[in-house]
Amino acid sequence: MLLNCPSCATKYVVPDNAIGVNGRQVRCANCKHSWFQQGPELAARTDAPEMAQNPPIPPAPKVAAPKVAAPTIATQETPQQQATQHDAAQQQTQQQLTQQHETPPPAPSIQDEQNRPSQQAVFEEITKIKEKLSRPKGEDNFQGENDQDIGQVAQHMQDVSVSHFSHEPPFKPRRNPAKLWTIAAIIFALIIAGAAGALAYFGPPSFFTQYSQKEPDLKIVLPKNFKHGETGDGTKYFIASGTIVNPTSKKVDIPVMIVTLRDAKGIKVHQWEMNPPVAQLAPGATVDFSEAQLDVPRRATKLFISWKLN
Repeated sequence: MLLNCPSCATKYVVPDNAIGVNGRQVRCANCKHSWFQQGPELAARTDAPEMAQNPPIPPAPKVAAPKVAAPTIATQETPQQQATQHDAAQQQTQQQLTQQHETPPPAPSIQDEQNRPSQQAVFEEITKIKEKLSRPKGEDNFQGENDQDIGQVAQHMQDVSVSHFSHEPPFKPRRNPAKLWTIAAIIFALIIAGAAGALAYFGPPSFFTQYSQKEPDLKIVLPKNFKHGETGDGTKYFIASGTIVNPTSKKVDIPVMIVTLRDAKGIKVHQWEMNPPVAQLAPGATVDFSEAQLDVPRRATKLFISWKLN
């Protein structure tokens, strides 16, 4: 059977059984164009119809002459009886032909289906043959050895479309969104941990400290004695006191102070903020500060005062 591609006019010679009686969808190996190819026309059967149209007419039965002395008239079939017998014979012949045509073909057995090649093997063979046929060639080059390959492709395509019992490869597993989100969370946590470690080891970047408030040119002088007090009703308290000194030759603004109490091991046990007694301090001037704090832990033995910088 000769196939012509409607798109690129490439010609293929394939066996008639590759297309089948009902036709099938085919694709050109040169330009990848697909079309539906009709099956080959079958020769009309003339044996049975001729028998149905011209059934044999049974001959009229011969009537023997009676051996009696007296003359008698021989009986013959009338034309109406002959027509009835002809119709009955024709109807019987038509019923036999109808039964022959209506008998369904035998169903394919399971053993025949199991002997067919698997779809995966057929697809691999088709892929190899398509790669071989995809090379640029002229119209004449498709004859010869490529005709056999095209027939194999058509036969394999027919086997795949007919087989319903061959083994099929499993479907590809779907991606698990929960697993992807877990991996993304782990990567994000590693990035944050690395950034925190770099910040702790190298310190903040320079552009962070560039815009922060500078520490004032002031000195804080603290007393040497650190003592806890107690009111008449037994309430514990502590008085944080000291002196602020301006050693410069210009006025300096005094920021808020942070008072920190630590124990003998240097662990912070208490902290609060203290407002300065004045907002500015003149050049070379000093000012004393003092503030009491209740419910201070008894293990606090060291006093530290620093500036609160914005």
